[in-house]
Amino acid sequence: MSAKRISEGVVGGPLPKLYTSDWKPPINEVSIREFITDLGELFLELNVGTLQLPDATVVTEVRSHRAVRLSPESAPVPLSRLIVDEDGAFTFEVLCGGLIESGTCTWTDLQILKPYLNRMLSHEKSNFKFCPGIVSFDEQFGDKIRFTPSKLRRWGFPSKRCDSTTCKVLFELGRSARMESRVLESVVCPDCKRFEKELNSLKKTAMERSPADNLQRTAASSNTPLKYLSPTSQSARLSSSREKRWNLTRSLAKYEHLAITLSEKQSGELSQACKTIEHDFPHELQTVMTGNEGQDESREALQDAWESDKAAWTHDQARNENGSHGNRWSMLTYRVALAVFTRSTAAYEALQGFGILNLPSVRSLKHITSAYIEKPGRCEGSIRYQKERYDALKLEKAKDATPPIGEGILIFDEVKVISKVLWNSRSEEMYGLAMTDADMSSLCDVFSELSEKKVERTEYVLQFIWRDMTAKFDVYGPYFTSHSSLDSKFTLACLLDTLRLLHDFGFKSNAVVCDGAATNMSLIKSMMGVRGSFGHKAPETADRHTVPSSICHPFWPKQRLYFIICPSHQLKNMINALNSSRSRNTRGTKDFQSSSGTSFGWKCIDDLYEREVSRMKQCVPREVPKLRKNFVLRDAWTKLNVLPAKVMQQDEVLTELAQYLSTPHPDNPLVEASHQYLSACNLMFEKGTLSHIPVKGPDSEPLLCIVEGFMFFEDWINSLIARHPHFVPTSPQQKEFLAWQTWDLLRLMRFGFVEFCKDFSRRNPSYYIVPVRVTGSAIETVFSQLKHTAGGRLTAANYASSRASLDVKHSSIPSHRSNTGYRDQPVHFAAVPSLLRKK
Repeated sequence: MSAKRISEGVVGGPLPKLYTSDWKPPINEVSIREFITDLGELFLELNVGTLQLPDATVVTEVRSHRAVRLSPESAPVPLSRLIVDEDGAFTFEVLCGGLIESGTCTWTDLQILKPYLNRMLSHEKSNFKFCPGIVSFDEQFGDKIRFTPSKLRRWGFPSKRCDSTTCKVLFELGRSARMESRVLESVVCPDCKRFEKELNSLKKTAMERSPADNLQRTAASSNTPLKYLSPTSQSARLSSSREKRWNLTRSLAKYEHLAITLSEKQSGELSQACKTIEHDFPHELQTVMTGNEGQDESREALQDAWESDKAAWTHDQARNENGSHGNRWSMLTYRVALAVFTRSTAAYEALQGFGILNLPSVRSLKHITSAYIEKPGRCEGSIRYQKERYDALKLEKAKDATPPIGEGILIFDEVKVISKVLWNSRSEEMYGLAMTDADMSSLCDVFSELSEKKVERTEYVLQFIWRDMTAKFDVYGPYFTSHSSLDSKFTLACLLDTLRLLHDFGFKSNAVVCDGAATNMSLIKSMMGVRGSFGHKAPETADRHTVPSSICHPFWPKQRLYFIICPSHQLKNMINALNSSRSRNTRGTKDFQSSSGTSFGWKCIDDLYEREVSRMKQCVPREVPKLRKNFVLRDAWTKLNVLPAKVMQQDEVLTELAQYLSTPHPDNPLVEASHQYLSACNLMFEKGTLSHIPVKGPDSEPLLCIVEGFMFFEDWINSLIARHPHFVPTSPQQKEFLAWQTWDLLRLMRFGFVEFCKDFSRRNPSYYIVPVRVTGSAIETVFSQLKHTAGGRLTAANYASSRASLDVKHSSIPSHRSNTGYRDQPVHFAAVPSLLRKK
């Protein structure tokens, strides 16, 4: 609005004679009309008038001629209008008040109304389009999905309409919108498009579901949430649950009065368990006591332990036979109870519930295990406890030819967890929050107890494990939580902190093992001073493909710290790379070219599986029994599994391909190139990094196999560079060779593993390394056990307790089955810290 009109008193009428500083001209029809006139001819189609609301309030209304027909049988409905009162408060209504936006403006700053006026223009002049929503929702989806989605919004006035809850009805087209979308009056908004896509997916799932599946959804054992069921199915589910609960109640009442009677012989054996061992098994007991010849001190210690444990067990069984809640148990009984409980919870509850043995309650055992719970980050208590166990092992093995010397590797990996509240049951305090402020707004008392630094979602947990190379001993290192995806800086800080912590307690790390994630590679290259790809040296250089694999140890002077990519993860990368080379499938990202210029890839595996299917139909024994259909037609989950990758490079597959090559076929060059690729993988992984053959020196068989298998890839890339002078291995567009990330990971694994083994053998000639122990499978096994302990739902809240249960299990049960005898594996029943609170 021009300054001239304001000075002339057009806006709000003439100024009063008694002008005061707090007086403000009202916003009326005249001021709105003049403002629209100043905006230009584009806005002159809008109608401005005075409107009296039911509460006798006189306001200014801006209405456009733009109207829409919500259904074929309904009349056109005004799309939008703007109502402004004299104080500057305005409301913008869409579809007769179905959607309302409000705000406040002043008579000197009416520009606030311009975006709303722009939305009221006709579709030819405005960039805002009308969204018709989900047309014919009930006809298309209502009788198919049979439940109301949470994102669905229904309109009853001015006409029936269905759309997404986030639909704005009037939305602005993006800059990249097509010309036909700009010409049309109504266009479906992106929110409704996404919602309709989800509805189609739900409809497809419902159509493919069989009647048996529908019946299973109404069973009491079904895991389908009730909100996804129709009212009829919900009633059937509730009836089934009531019936199952009634049957379980009757069974429970029956078992409550059930008594288990034992014969005199069985009762005598249980009451005199220790005497039975002494009388019936004296030879075995004497063998355990004597052990090796010449170890008098060990024999006397075992004899004293047997006598004291026998007395403590007998005393506990006699003292606590009444089964009262005030029972007190010795540490021996707790250790025996934990050994049974960690093997089978159901068996323990049967022994304890039926009174076969007098044992502590499950609650007492869980209270004992809470002593192992630790907070994330640097926790010296757990490392100190494991150091005591390691010292006991060193003392026991002191007279052996190769006692433990405390040198090993450090393995780390991350796992994604479900976000919840972080609670430490040991100290009964909360030390973190895994939900956002909005998620916790209803828990004001909990939220007020946390500082802002702790209010972060825990999405990932970074776990460290130290594995001894001179003994079968693993140390569960600290774990660190992160509210987002891990980056190289965070991982580097955690790695250095863990290396320093373990080194202070005598656990020295010779190498670091991790998977080939981009974050880990960025961390390794930053510590080596490398940016981007490792690159290649000049062609005339003998070691042109050699890459650095170690740095000076930050906490161990005059020693090197080696970096090794986990062989199991790298094997998956190599098989996935071969799977990406698909000449018949245009979706393949690679088209490998052999040294002779032959294209090869996954086609030979497809043909191999077809030959296997033909053998099964002819009732002929299969050549590769482990090969499955999903191993060949690989999905995202199969690509993450190690077993399908191991099968592809094992001897059965190589033998079948060799037999096929023994007879002439048109595709023999393709199969031969693929056979050479898989044979190189077999040498590097099956017979090299994943071998069980000990590495005792630089000329050991696994190291020679790794070097021989790597020569195939060196010759391959050398031939491509010689044949194509402009070939760039690091180019994302090249398809003839491995991706540069996979090539860097393979080289780092090869040189890191070989150099680590050579350095370890040079410094410790009397020791050896089993290659299969230098992998990340150890930490993957831990994650699997943690998820099993947590019932399949590993969350930020139960991660610490699941890890504590795992610590207790490894403290009470032998961790490995030995091939030469179970007595070769020492079992350490370390004393559990007594943290029982006094009542």
